[in-house]
Amino acid sequence: MMTVSFSIWELAVLIIAIAFVFGTVYLIKVFKNLGATLETTAKLMDENRAQIHNIMDNVDSITQNADDMTNKANDMLGGVEDSVNHLKSDVVDPLVGAFAKIAKVMQVISKGEARAANKKEKKIKKV
Repeated sequence: MMTVSFSIWELAVLIIAIAFVFGTVYLIKVFKNLGATLETTAKLMDENRAQIHNIMDNVDSITQNADDMTNKANDMLGGVEDSVNHLKSDVVDPLVGAFAKIAKVMQVISKGEARAANKKEKKIKKV
């Protein structure tokens, strides 16, 4: 029979060598996958580069259109405000004034009728 004898340090070196081989194989797989991922990313960037540039070029026009719409809306609201002010000063205020005058006239009429009714009551009481 054949005997193999190893000292502890030789066994440790053998285990370290085996671990190094497995680690190297694993790292090769990791770097290979990383390379494939970077290659795919580069392809996507190349394919989308034109679209990204178009989007960036159109941002200015989109912003300008939004500003134009905001300015038009502000102008329209200013027109509405002017119309409401004119309506108030030309229609509402004169109507309120007219109704106030009518209310005063009605008060005067009702006071006159009350006086007339009081006079008639006094005449009736005298009789």
